[in-house]
Amino acid sequence: MWTKGTPSGRRIAKLGARYRRRSKQFLVRKFDLEAVMQLPVAVSHGGDPDRVAVTSYCSESPAQAAPASPAQLAPASPAQEAPASPVQEAPASPAQLAPSVMPASSVLHSIKYFANAGPDFEQSSGFDSRDLSLRVRAIAFYLPQFHAFAENDEWWGNGFSEWRNVGRGTPRFDGHYQPRIPRDLGYYDLNSIETIRAQSLMATRHGIEAFCFYYYWFNGKRLMDMPLNKFAEDDQIKQDFCIMWANENWTRTWDGHDSEVLIQQDYLQSDEADFIADTSRYMANPRYLQVDGRPLFILYRPGLLPQPKQTLERWRGLWEKSLGVSPLILMVQGFGDHDPRVFGLDGAVEFPPHKLAADLPDVNDELPLFDPSFAGHVRCYDSVIAQSLGEPAPAYPLIKTVSPHWDNDARREGRGMVLHGSTPAKYEHWLNGVIDYSLANPFHEASLVFINAWNEWAESAYLEPDVHYGHAYLNATQRAVQGLSGMTEHRNGDANAGSCGQLLLVGHDAHKHGAQMLLLSLASVFRKQFGMQVSVLLKSGGTLLKEYQDIAQTYVLDEMGWEALHALLAERRFDAAICNTSVTGDLVPVLKGAGLSVVSLIHEMPMLIEEFKLQDAVRSIDEQADHVVFPSHIVQRGFAQYSKTHAGEQHILPQGTYKQISMDESARQRIRDELGLQSGDKMILNVGYADLRKGFDVFLKTAEQWMQRRDDVHFVWAGALSQDMERWVQSDLVHSDYAGRIHLIGFTSCMSDYYSACDVLFLTSREDPYPTVVLEAMNVGVPVVLFKGSTGFDAVMREHGYAVPRGDARALEFALSDALDNDTEEARQGRISFVETNCQLDDYCFNLLQLLHPELEKVSVVVPNYNYEKYMPERLSTIFGQDMPVFEVIVLDDCSSDHSLKVIERCADLCGRTIRLVANRENSGNVFKQWELGLSLSRGRRVWIAEADDLAAPSFLSRSLASFKKDTRLSFTDSAQIDGKGHHLADSYDYYYRSVHPDLFNTSFVLDGREFVREALAVRNVILNVSAVVWDRQTLVNSLASLDAEIKSLSLVGDWRLYLACLDDTDASIAYINESLNIHRRHATSVTHALDLQHHLDEILAMHASARDILAADESVDERVEGQQVRKAQCCYEAELRAQFKLPVITRKVA
Repeated sequence: MWTKGTPSGRRIAKLGARYRRRSKQFLVRKFDLEAVMQLPVAVSHGGDPDRVAVTSYCSESPAQAAPASPAQLAPASPAQEAPASPVQEAPASPAQLAPSVMPASSVLHSIKYFANAGPDFEQSSGFDSRDLSLRVRAIAFYLPQFHAFAENDEWWGNGFSEWRNVGRGTPRFDGHYQPRIPRDLGYYDLNSIETIRAQSLMATRHGIEAFCFYYYWFNGKRLMDMPLNKFAEDDQIKQDFCIMWANENWTRTWDGHDSEVLIQQDYLQSDEADFIADTSRYMANPRYLQVDGRPLFILYRPGLLPQPKQTLERWRGLWEKSLGVSPLILMVQGFGDHDPRVFGLDGAVEFPPHKLAADLPDVNDELPLFDPSFAGHVRCYDSVIAQSLGEPAPAYPLIKTVSPHWDNDARREGRGMVLHGSTPAKYEHWLNGVIDYSLANPFHEASLVFINAWNEWAESAYLEPDVHYGHAYLNATQRAVQGLSGMTEHRNGDANAGSCGQLLLVGHDAHKHGAQMLLLSLASVFRKQFGMQVSVLLKSGGTLLKEYQDIAQTYVLDEMGWEALHALLAERRFDAAICNTSVTGDLVPVLKGAGLSVVSLIHEMPMLIEEFKLQDAVRSIDEQADHVVFPSHIVQRGFAQYSKTHAGEQHILPQGTYKQISMDESARQRIRDELGLQSGDKMILNVGYADLRKGFDVFLKTAEQWMQRRDDVHFVWAGALSQDMERWVQSDLVHSDYAGRIHLIGFTSCMSDYYSACDVLFLTSREDPYPTVVLEAMNVGVPVVLFKGSTGFDAVMREHGYAVPRGDARALEFALSDALDNDTEEARQGRISFVETNCQLDDYCFNLLQLLHPELEKVSVVVPNYNYEKYMPERLSTIFGQDMPVFEVIVLDDCSSDHSLKVIERCADLCGRTIRLVANRENSGNVFKQWELGLSLSRGRRVWIAEADDLAAPSFLSRSLASFKKDTRLSFTDSAQIDGKGHHLADSYDYYYRSVHPDLFNTSFVLDGREFVREALAVRNVILNVSAVVWDRQTLVNSLASLDAEIKSLSLVGDWRLYLACLDDTDASIAYINESLNIHRRHATSVTHALDLQHHLDEILAMHASARDILAADESVDERVEGQQVRKAQCCYEAELRAQFKLPVITRKVA
């Protein structure tokens, strides 16, 4: 294996170019059913590759069941219809059939692969859907046969439950997903109410509103009623339910044919009263699923009823008499019966593979078989999806159904039907299509979708977590019903490859040291904050490898080899590389040879370059890198000792801090108590790997000297000890008189707490190019004492700390004493402010990016939101989907009363994006207060205020920013329009623009600001949606500040007033793009519609006056003449509005 996400294994010709990642959980050594039944409930993801475990595979039928015959199957849910002949469609391509893995070449290897976590494995999302608004009502079919009961004991042997069938699952061909092994819920027993509660909780958390239980009634006898009764009667379960009567005979074959009948349906009229009473007791339950105030009842095979129409009409009357309401009755589409009108029913529900797979061709010939006697039918999952989504809506009500998988080989042992090629992504696509159908074709005004099924394990139709996929299908269900599916396409940054291409970050290893942590943080910022497509190349691995893999696709050179690296560079077409540390210098010529632009980050000073013999690597960087970046001049001077060519540009860019460090008073007190500090004691801290380079010996020597003079000082070192130090320092401390005040705490992940606890950071390093610990300490206000010339912080220390000459004991004593005893709150705040203003890692990352792409603009996106929960997924998706890196996304929630906050957090998580979410505790009462807040938080040169209900094209930002010139104050694009439900209204505002100016908006332009006011903005607001605007940030800040109270008093035209203010400058220009790159959502009821009409007109007249003031600044004759023309146009517009608003007509004289 190379790394996460890297292809590993062999190609297979017949299933296409798909890859299998090597599995690391179980090896199968034997097949023992009884052991299988005792497997632990949960199976972890990952583990020892040599670990042995037993899978739910059985090489022969269980002893309790009659052996040998494939027809001797356990009772099941309603069976599949017999497959039809494959005549309608050409065989699926191998790419359609291939799962998302590369199957192995033998049964044993296949079992081993599928009995472990696969590449699509997911843990639970961790989000709870129960209190969120969902797009549809999702209902999952539920099989209640996972418990033993007397009749099954008689027919199939003692202790039989559905799990016995599941254990028969066997791979019949390469890539066949068998066996199926449950994970979180294990091999449960439905006798346990705790199991049923756990199922219900899991389902509702993931957006499943109801279970539809299979209901079994045979001439007055109930079977498998216990789980349904427990579910219905338990007051801890809050989930809805309904029932579907599986009204067919039970046979040994359970294929819909009446051979070897075990228990029979006779539909005796004398049983009807009992049947109605039994079903009514469920329908009367307050949690029974209702649509339009009526309970929902499903009939599996209406065609088996005697005189179906008359029988059902009679039942309706009996139910209405019992319940006071007639239920809505649906039929399952299957066995040739598809139209509910034939039976007098209210509608139909799909039950795949019934109907959808019936006429599809088998693809058996495309598959490499393990079992030469395999007589089953394999059909393509993609083809079923296409069939489902391609059907037009029928003339009768139809509720559509999806299935995560279908494969009943465990029941029919080599003679079943397999829908092959399912993945969580394909299932999610299908479910989203069905949801779209249900929204467009509601049933009694309710949008319903069914899922087949929740727990049909022996037919592989289940959502419950399994060992191979985990919660992937449940998570996909949750995303779809919440309307969040589109978010996942941005997780890998693919949408942002457009302007900056693919970025490769290169490091020397993954050990837990400063440079490696820096590279990891760079990857996180580029990927999660900027949304870029990022990969990582490491020369070797280390303890941080998993963390790298969690952020980006990661390659390890030691594992893949040089030949594979060259192939990778040729295949992936990376645009640029950022190489971290001099150790990666030997890779620079390789990267340049592959056509990449290269930025090299240098952190090493001469002592380390000599120690690790990096002189040749430094020379390679000097001769071939496009840009060489140093954190400080001292590092640059050290580099110059080994470099002569200076082929690339050299830059000084301090990298900033990559850890979230903040002052915590409670942590301060806790740490000081743990270390035994008394009230008034002082704490001197150093952080790092305790070796000679970091000056560990100097730290200890200084501690001994200070403790001889002061008894109120403790010295604390946080960081692992080097081996040479550890050998002697412990014995010295044991015999020291001051051991109780020298604390060696080792490595800790709680550094923020120790910075909060300390009073001084004493950095004793002999050579440390730009230690981030300095910035981390300053970030909580702590003063820093270090040695002059040893780091890149000498200049910073002149204002915010102490840089003392090495060996000057008096200067060191003064610095430490002054820092401990005379520090002030003003000085502390100054350090915090310095770090916040000058030392942010994302600024550093963007600076590096601009070295590669000098034209790149730093843009902040501010998203004001109030109660737009249902629009946030689409809005954030179009922001994350911009085709250029976005510097930051700031979402401002103005005390929403809906579930906006949860949805926003969920969207960011699904996309793997970092946003800043600021939630007001009280509603601000004014949108421009939110604008001011957003601007105060933003750091981009340009800002896009993207209103929460609007959308944008992927190129909106890049095209808008490209239109900016030196003096451009704002840019806007044309807008398409949709209504509150997303229905298309118009492609452009050209119909409105023509009413303002006959041809100004026919093409894109950049105009002088006052000219634009005169030509258009003086009469009407032609920038109809602020989401279409990208602003110069400083201009907007200044304009808001200058207007202040005025703009906050405006109910309708505040944005118009801002446009005028921003353009009120002799140097100002405005850019317009004649393309609808913005999508404006226009609601039926809005602030504009709700305003008092006279007030509406008064605000517009105020804008006319402001425009005249701007135009009056030019006293030339032409300007006065044109000003009169503007005034005339304003009067015409006023007259038009008075007529429209039915307000009194006023005649105005134009001077």
